[in-house]
Amino acid sequence: MQDIKAFGEYTNWSQRKSFVKERDMVRQAVENEEENEIRQYLRPLVRHWAKDYMIHQPQIKLTDGEFLEAGFMHLERGLKKYYEKLEKGKVSFKFSTYFEWFIRQGFHDYYKQK
Repeated sequence: MQDIKAFGEYTNWSQRKSFVKERDMVRQAVENEEENEIRQYLRPLVRHWAKDYMIHQPQIKLTDGEFLEAGFMHLERGLKKYYEKLEKGKVSFKFSTYFEWFIRQGFHDYYKQK
């Protein structure tokens, strides 16, 4: 399958790119150790989940900056795991969908540390 968009979109996110473009951004971030492009790409997704948590998880009281920092807390680990799945050919979803778990986990981990 060339374009994984056939699975549908989990988050209403208009900036979402094709599976091929996301895959290339992940490869570039892992192989060149340059996360800037993927961070810029995922920033709206982190903001989306931060807003969701502010509404549905009011016990997690973080500032906007803390939410952003927490959302990227597990970025490197998420990139490496996704890259490994890409190399094995076992990817059935886009990185942005996969990374949503790492964003939410970052919020919880950051809050526990605080």
